[in-house]
Amino acid sequence: MSAAYTPAWPAIRQRLETRPWAAEILTAIRSDFTRWSRDLVIPGPDQPSAWTHHYFCDADGAPLVFDAATPARHACPACDRVYRGEPWDGAWRTTMHDAAAVQAQRAALLIRLSDAAAEAAAELERLAAAYARHYLSYEPHGGNAGQGRVQPQSLDEAVWAVGLLRALRWAGDVLSPATSAAVDAMASAIADLLRPQAGMVHNIHCWLLAALAECAARLGDRNLTEWCRDAPFGAEAQVMQGFHPEGVWYEINAHYHYYAVAALLSYREAAGPEGLSERAARRLARAIAAPPSLAYADTRLPAYGDGWAECHVGDFAAQAEAACTLLPEAAVDLAPYYERRRPGPVRPWFGRPDALPGGVDVGYRSSVAALLFGPDEVPAASPSTTPASGTSRKSAGSPATPASGADRSPAGSPAAPASGTGPRPAGSPAAARDFAPDRVAGRRSSFVWPHAGIGVLRSPAVRLAMRFGPDAGWHDHRDKLNVDVETATGWCSLDLGTSGYGSAFTAWMRSPLAHNVAIVDGARQPPHTGRLLESSERRLVAESAWEGNVLRRSVAVTDDGWADEVTVTLPSARRVEWAFHGDGLFSPDPTPDRPAVPSTRPPSDSPAQGVREPSASARHGREPSSSRPAWEPRDPSDCAAHSTGVSSSSTISPSGPCDAGSKVPRDVRPENVGAAGSASLRDARPGNGGDARPEGRGAGVLGQEAAALRDVRRLAVPADGILRGTWDFDGAPHLALAVPDGFAAYAATAEGNPNGRPLGLLILRGHAARARFRATFTVSEGRRRAAPGTAP
Repeated sequence: MSAAYTPAWPAIRQRLETRPWAAEILTAIRSDFTRWSRDLVIPGPDQPSAWTHHYFCDADGAPLVFDAATPARHACPACDRVYRGEPWDGAWRTTMHDAAAVQAQRAALLIRLSDAAAEAAAELERLAAAYARHYLSYEPHGGNAGQGRVQPQSLDEAVWAVGLLRALRWAGDVLSPATSAAVDAMASAIADLLRPQAGMVHNIHCWLLAALAECAARLGDRNLTEWCRDAPFGAEAQVMQGFHPEGVWYEINAHYHYYAVAALLSYREAAGPEGLSERAARRLARAIAAPPSLAYADTRLPAYGDGWAECHVGDFAAQAEAACTLLPEAAVDLAPYYERRRPGPVRPWFGRPDALPGGVDVGYRSSVAALLFGPDEVPAASPSTTPASGTSRKSAGSPATPASGADRSPAGSPAAPASGTGPRPAGSPAAARDFAPDRVAGRRSSFVWPHAGIGVLRSPAVRLAMRFGPDAGWHDHRDKLNVDVETATGWCSLDLGTSGYGSAFTAWMRSPLAHNVAIVDGARQPPHTGRLLESSERRLVAESAWEGNVLRRSVAVTDDGWADEVTVTLPSARRVEWAFHGDGLFSPDPTPDRPAVPSTRPPSDSPAQGVREPSASARHGREPSSSRPAWEPRDPSDCAAHSTGVSSSSTISPSGPCDAGSKVPRDVRPENVGAAGSASLRDARPGNGGDARPEGRGAGVLGQEAAALRDVRRLAVPADGILRGTWDFDGAPHLALAVPDGFAAYAATAEGNPNGRPLGLLILRGHAARARFRATFTVSEGRRRAAPGTAP
């Protein structure tokens, strides 16, 4: 196979002299290098690392602040709580190991591109020697996603190993002979550790392959390189089986999508051009083109499933920049990734680019990937860009080449064709549709991705998406037919996403009531695949069915709003709920005969039995300095379902952090959260013993779900059965909702809105075998801005 891609160092040095943005990046790298040369302390083998999903606040889901100077003190920036001891100290050590790999990358860049090569080489020698000479002294450990030595699971070990070995490959022959030999032995040991753990199509296993490819490149192991490509779960299979034909990763959220993309680009960098077939490379390029089509007007991407809430297209510009060189088979359009241009610290070409705080801010092109792999300038957006096309313009001038000198496709190579437009295998869904009557520059139109199971409708008033596709695995919130909405007035109904997987707050964000869905018996849906029944430029109809339960949803957008109808058909009468949330607090229109009456003690059949009344600050978001958790069990005995393994003498309950930093996804399959003896997240999910619900009609959703609801009010339904009202947020639509006979209506508030605004829920609850919920949302013409998802 061909050799690894090597940055074209002479061309990059020329870029530093002619492009101010590039010089600015190198200046910041030098500054960060100096800081971390002082602050970096490598935890030794006697100090085991721990899962970084423990590095989130249990009360509000905020990531704890990493401070290199305080290894035993970990503060929440939202509520000022301080966490001490394990597992937080171990999670701090995990981040410090990642910091060492990033520092190695800085050293390699300074060796190649600056006049500080001697100082940088000494630092790289120190880092490489510290790990290579003691690697086998780090004991294998981990229980979430395999095992690592330096790091707490196979995933983190792979990300760390890619970062360190890539830096050494970039730097060239600068290590002492003894350290170089030790690094070879370490690479062999890493391969021995990780190769047996690679065995499924999954974002974790993409990173294992990337690390194994770097080991193979270091060792000159052609057999290992070929295995990484051709094994049953090798890179070729990861791309062709993991990404839907539209270019969307099967886990259907932006963070895991781009996390897998980063891993596979890292793999190809180490494996070289022959590491992927042309077909797979084109599919991977489509994974760069597809996600911006889902973005809201402010470039925010939906936080589907276990996606992180704060997520914009530009956060993943590094992947697009790297693809300009590493995927020469297809054109890459950088323009969507720089639509929202913001300065920021330099982002390393690393699996956790946001893992470390601080750093010197530079311009909007702030990534190492841009410096090494991107074009000299970002081209303007193509006038013909459309959501589902997957086509884009070639970014020329990328200064990196395969080390082997292998031929690359011409700069004008056409991009992959639109998903679904060519021959399809028998029995496959209909071709991806892009409803684009006028391909106006910058305008985004309605489209359907039938394989991924996502449809997006757009009108002058609203951008509305519905998901109906196959199950997305462990990170799926089991919310088939969920909708997310953005209006032209700026009001939103967003997917909440997730916090750290060990955080109690995440249980609420994964619960059925946190989604815009119909709910049967208060439980999450089982894994299953939905079905698209009808689609047009302004209408979608889809169905979700399991165990005799049939849910059907029809949504249609108009010039002044949208209509939403959900029908529920069950084998027998069951508890049924309809939930919808949005910015602001929902209030019904006043009526002279039946005004809404707030209730500080909800009736026994309300969605929030025993929910405490919120403080004034809690009504509009997180409590800034409360000594109580954001949710409370209704009874002390309920705490057993939420325990994360900290004794009652602890002042703070443990939290769970992001395995990848605040924005980059980390995939784990946690069986237990926290220390030994802790309760399982699986047990706390509906349908398992940890989510026992009281028997009886109209019993309410228990546990974290109920306790997360605040300010619960039962609403009076007018005599005509139509509940009318709106959310008290500027630009909110007016709602007319037909309440089925026998159903009660409730309004409530909760935390977790990705945009930071107050979150208001409207819930209907009843007991029936058949129910129909018909809602009409009208967006006020007077307060309308530019149509969502379109150019101003």
